[in-house]
Amino acid sequence: MTGGWKIGFIGAGKMGGAVARRLATRGHQVRVYDPSREATRACTVAGAGACDSAAEAASEADAVFTSLPLPEHVVDTYRSLVSVLEPGIVCVDVSTIDPIVARGISDLLAEREIPFVACPLGKTPEHAERGEIPVFVGGPRETVAFVHPLLEEFAESVHDLGTVEAATTFKLISNLVGMTNVAVLAEGYVLARRA
Repeated sequence: MTGGWKIGFIGAGKMGGAVARRLATRGHQVRVYDPSREATRACTVAGAGACDSAAEAASEADAVFTSLPLPEHVVDTYRSLVSVLEPGIVCVDVSTIDPIVARGISDLLAEREIPFVACPLGKTPEHAERGEIPVFVGGPRETVAFVHPLLEEFAESVHDLGTVEAATTFKLISNLVGMTNVAVLAEGYVLARRA
């Protein structure tokens, strides 16, 4: 894709907003929708356009990104968009969802010949703002290859895990390991203080 992408970005919370702002400062035309005006405003300061609905953000886009809090939000968003998305558009979800939800969305969009890429993110919003996050990608091979240069705009490393199920499962395992380590460190700290 030359001359920058037209990106519809739905969900501009801490992590999604960081990615949207990063893309907006890299020569892409980013249009953002989030129910929070403050979240949207933070993206417009970085050069993104504000939209009043998810459908408006997705209209005329080359790629639609979603970054939403819960799996049901992701499902509801794509169910509402599937009838208005143009064939050829690429949908990329950077939320943390489970493999069953990822497969359901992929199959739903495939009915309209719209490719879906699961792209969970690693690290923190601060890392995302600087383009220093790993991403774990799964989806149709040709689509992943097509969006790979765009993903490199906000990621320091892109790990192609093959399927949407593999990418989303890896993120859940990563979260499990990370949070377990935090719990163990917290217990160790309390024991050390008491000792």
